[in-house]
Amino acid sequence: MRLLGWEPMPWQREILETAFEIDPATGLLWYSEIVIIVPRQSGKSSLVIPWGVHRMLMWPDRQYLLYIAQTRDKALEKLEEEHHHRIAASVFKSQLRPNRRGNTLHLSNGSESMRFRNGSKWAIDAPTEDAGHGGTLGLTIGDEIFAQKDDRLEAALMPATTAVDDAQSMWISTVGYSKTKSPFLWKKAEAGRSRVELLRADPSLLNAQRMRSLYIEYSADPKADPDDPLTWWSCMPALGYTTNQTKIAAFRESMQGRVPAAVSELVAGRSRGCMEDPTGTVGARGCRRPGVGGGARRSRVRHRRGARIGVGVDRCRRHPQRHEGAPGSAGRRARH
Repeated sequence: MRLLGWEPMPWQREILETAFEIDPATGLLWYSEIVIIVPRQSGKSSLVIPWGVHRMLMWPDRQYLLYIAQTRDKALEKLEEEHHHRIAASVFKSQLRPNRRGNTLHLSNGSESMRFRNGSKWAIDAPTEDAGHGGTLGLTIGDEIFAQKDDRLEAALMPATTAVDDAQSMWISTVGYSKTKSPFLWKKAEAGRSRVELLRADPSLLNAQRMRSLYIEYSADPKADPDDPLTWWSCMPALGYTTNQTKIAAFRESMQGRVPAAVSELVAGRSRGCMEDPTGTVGARGCRRPGVGGGARRSRVRHRRGARIGVGVDRCRRHPQRHEGAPGSAGRRARH
C-alpha cells in the first residue's frame, strides 16, 4: 500500500493480514471469498487497488482480474479515475504495458483494461449474467453490491474462478437498505453473521475445509443514538484517519430539519447497522469503542474494533515461501 501512496489504516491491515492467510497443507490462499461491509468514505479504493496490484504482479503465472461496479459506466469511471490513475502515478507504472499509441490504459470499446508486462490483465465488465464469460479469473471484485438485485452475477463469475487454485472473490460495499432493495447484499450479510455465530459457538470449525469465506461488517447498534460521537467512533473505522469528529458533527448538524431519509444519511451511509435489521443481531457486540480492543485477547472468532469478523488472526496460515508481498502486511511475522 505504501508503494501506492497509502499508509494502511488499522482496519485495512487487519483485513489484509487475515485474507492472505495460507492453507498450510497446500501453500495456497485459504480464503476464496471475502465479504466486506463498511461505511462510506472508509477507504474502500485504497484497499481494492493494492489488492489488485498484488494479484497482478506477485503470482508466478499471469493473472486476470475482473472489476465490477453498479454499472459498467461506473466500473469504467473507477478504472480511469482511480485504479489507473493511482497505479500510473506510482512505482508500478513501469509494470504497465502500453498499447501501440503508448497509452497504458487500454480503452478499446468493450475491452477497457490495464495490461501488465508479465501478461496479467485488469479488466472491467457489466454486472450481468454474462460477466466473466470466456476466460479464467484469479480475482473478481464486486464493488457496491448493495445495488445487486439477485445472485446471477455471482453465478456467472463462479465458473471462471474454479480453474484457478487460489482464486479469490471480493464483495465490498457500503450498507444496503433492506432485504427487498438489496437482496444480494442481505443474503451475504445473513450468511456471514451466521458463520460468525457458528464459529463463536465452536471455534474448532475455523479449520474446517468448508470455512473458506471471510466476512467483515462494520456497523453500529441499531438502537444507538446517531448524534452521539461514541456511536460514530464505534463503527467508523476511518474516523481519525480520513475524516474527523468535527467534520462528522458539522455534517450531522447540517442535516437537521431535513426529511427523515436525509437526516438519516449519516447513519445510513456511515454508521448504521447493515441495512434494516429487525432481528437486532448487529448490536453492541459488533461495535468499536474508544479504549476497547487494543489490549484485548485476540480470540479466533471475535467482534473487535467494530467488525464482525468470522475468522481470527492469532494463528496465521501464511506460508513463508508464497505471497510474501501481501499488500500492507509485508514483513510481518506469522502468528502462532
